[in-house]
Amino acid sequence: MGTRCCWRHAGPANPTDGFETHSLHHVAAVAEWSRREFPKLVDAGSSPAGSLVRARVAQGKSDTRGEGLVRVQISSRAPGKQKSEVRSRRSEVSEMLYKPKAKPLGGKSYGHIAHLPGSRMGPGDHKCHEGQKRIATEQSRDRHDGVIVQEKLDGSNVAVARLDGMLFPLSRSGYLASSSPYEQHWRFAEWVYTNQDRFMLVLQDGERLCGEWLMQAHGTRYALKHEPFVAFDLMTGTRRGIYDELVSRVNSAGFITPAVIHRGGPLSIEQALLLLGEFGFHGALDRVEGAVWRVERNRLANEGRGSERRCEVDFLAKFVRRDKVDGVYLPEMSGNEAVWNWRPGFVLTFHADRG
Repeated sequence: MGTRCCWRHAGPANPTDGFETHSLHHVAAVAEWSRREFPKLVDAGSSPAGSLVRARVAQGKSDTRGEGLVRVQISSRAPGKQKSEVRSRRSEVSEMLYKPKAKPLGGKSYGHIAHLPGSRMGPGDHKCHEGQKRIATEQSRDRHDGVIVQEKLDGSNVAVARLDGMLFPLSRSGYLASSSPYEQHWRFAEWVYTNQDRFMLVLQDGERLCGEWLMQAHGTRYALKHEPFVAFDLMTGTRRGIYDELVSRVNSAGFITPAVIHRGGPLSIEQALLLLGEFGFHGALDRVEGAVWRVERNRLANEGRGSERRCEVDFLAKFVRRDKVDGVYLPEMSGNEAVWNWRPGFVLTFHADRG
């Protein structure tokens, strides 16, 4: 069931409508409702439907980052509970509605991939080790190395984490996407909750699905023939899932991954660019940005005990064209209006789960 929650969605916020997701860009309406209505419900001992109100807030407002994400849940409670529990619930709501925001993962959602020699580097970037360059592009160590090369997409690095049974749409830095000052990110948060059943199908608790959000053109415009989210990594903490596991999981939910241009042994940068062609395989209208090398290795499961092997991701490396200019289509760089590869429909909905 879709429920509009405030001015952005052309309707008032009312937590008793069900299990809602609100960005703190417009949570004031929720807070105002709580201040006005919650004391009445506590005093009455039950809601108009005969249930006490419980509010659970996944994230609160930040003093420095603007908005966060609030999830307000209504669940049934039989009237007549002890007053101490009522006071506790009231205190819980008050505390969590205004709790300072932190990064749900405790840090960044995604780090930086090392650059191969000759790749255009930006601030904060770093080169890969010479040995890694050799394994990825020239000579493998042995038959247990495997190299997968994919098109590098040019959008915003985002992720969806599943923590304690809830979904958290994140920016690369690890903050909630809804806390971003940029429309592309809070649109991503809304898109995630519109597609929450798909993400829940893919993710186990503690995992996150990382990908490229192609809604807005950064340095490359796209005529997208698929949805704007492209998944490229399945992670738990700092551990990456292997490519076959990623593909198996996301295919079950209808997500797509970056085009694979090569799988097997090492692949040179020159060969990769030839295979990519001018515009790659995702509808780029400008020259494709580059490619990502994913090196996986079959390691001994128990070193020194038996011959059983287990595939693991060893390292990633990337190559970006030297003439690539970051963010050339972003308003803050160009001084022009934003260029959109994709726009949502006018009516934005959230899924509500009755308690």
